Amino acid sequence: MKTHRTLVLLSGGVDSTATLWHILHRPDEYGEILVHHIHLHNVEKRWKAEAQAVKAILAYMREHASTPFIASESVIAVPNVGRHFLYDVEAMGFITGYITFRDPLVTKIAIGVTGDDWERSSISGTVAKSKSLHNAFHTNVKDHSGTVKVFPLRDMTKQQVYESMPPELARLTWSCRTPREMNGAFIECGRCKACRGELQRLKRHN
Repeated sequence: MKTHRTLVLLSGGVDSTATLWHILHRPDEYGEILVHHIHLHNVEKRWKAEAQAVKAILAYMREHASTPFIASESVIAVPNVGRHFLYDVEAMGFITGYITFRDPLVTKIAIGVTGDDWERSSISGTVAKSKSLHNAFHTNVKDHSGTVKVFPLRDMTKQQVYESMPPELARLTWSCRTPREMNGAFIECGRCKACRGELQRLKRHN
């Protein structure tokens, strides 16, 4: 019986999918695996596309990864206030704080941050708010968030992360932040930061 658990937040994007794939191949290091997806209903309206990606990714993982895992999900629906809305990183802080408070066997939270993201994200005000939301559930610890979060991909570039997965798994991921829906299918907007980035160009050529 496992004595510790790792929580993996799966958005359906490349980084979180590669993180889960990495962890499922190292069960001795990470213990029992809990995978959680947040359906974040905000003004970007990408939750339906992400939900489809997550469903396909989890099915692939169950078939091709030897380590079993438990999957769960939550829904957070928020209004936008002017041009502002709840970001995914902020929602993650709330969920990770809640889960680790309720389940003390969760001793690690695996976050899909790459080397390309690390410096920028570490100083982000949004990340600071996420840490505060997590730590609100652990008032007896100075920085519980800092003690449990691990970043398995932080020494890898985006391209290395993408190439660390089987090509058929990488193609199941979803990155566009403002997709368009047409006849039940989702189309990349071609305008958001994810669509314009090098990673998306790589995906289109593979």
